[in-house]
Amino acid sequence: MRANIAVTYNEIGTLSVRLYRYREALVAYDEALIHLVGGFKREQRDAYIGMSEAHEALGDLGAALGAVKKVREIEAALTNEAARNTIERRELTLSMRRLSDEWERLAKEDALTALPNRRALEQWMSAALSRADAEHLIALLMIDVDHFKQVNDKFGHITGDTVLRTPAELIRQNCRYADLPARFGGEEFILAMPQTELSVGKVVAQRLNIAVAEYDWHTFQAGLAVTISVGVATPAEIALDGISNATNALLEAADRRLYQAKKLGRNQVVV
Repeated sequence: MRANIAVTYNEIGTLSVRLYRYREALVAYDEALIHLVGGFKREQRDAYIGMSEAHEALGDLGAALGAVKKVREIEAALTNEAARNTIERRELTLSMRRLSDEWERLAKEDALTALPNRRALEQWMSAALSRADAEHLIALLMIDVDHFKQVNDKFGHITGDTVLRTPAELIRQNCRYADLPARFGGEEFILAMPQTELSVGKVVAQRLNIAVAEYDWHTFQAGLAVTISVGVATPAEIALDGISNATNALLEAADRRLYQAKKLGRNQVVV
């Protein structure tokens, strides 16, 4: 409200200057400044500009110069404020981008194991399978922690969480940079390996199988022993009739191999 009154007085002052009624203009500008105490720098600047013109017209050059100095002070403050606002907007933009990136990362990351989650896996596979052909091979390992429910029932859920985090870390350690390890859900994990033949996928699966079986689980709980079963598949075994179908088909093929490994007694790899 004060700003509106001040603007009105500034307009009266401007009109008075045009009518050569300089003293009335000065009175109007003074009234404007009274209502602008504590803020509204642009309106203050306009009032002092008008005052300098009125004082100059009345021959009071000292007062006119004083008003011009006030204008310069306000202009400097406005420049600093504009620069500060620019920096603050930049900071806010960067903060929002950082939060957005963090939200995106969390949306694609499994909270327990810090591996990519199923959403991230499906996005990766959709892109990878669109390029899959005879020269762009993919080996998919589906990994299941054997008898995980029994681990939870016997040792408790805190130990169960540790049991899940440990194979996750062993899978990560056996990855190449281009590979994608992911938690598929529950006690199941995926290792997707681009540029990888079935035979190489089998070797990696066997290495993981041994690493988990030989891990010193007793450091967590006496009597604790954990093994994994692994099924391995490649797109060469399925028809790539659409990326979405190919993703599901490849997962199902690896899942069938995993089921066979369980049926054969667990703690083994089926290719």
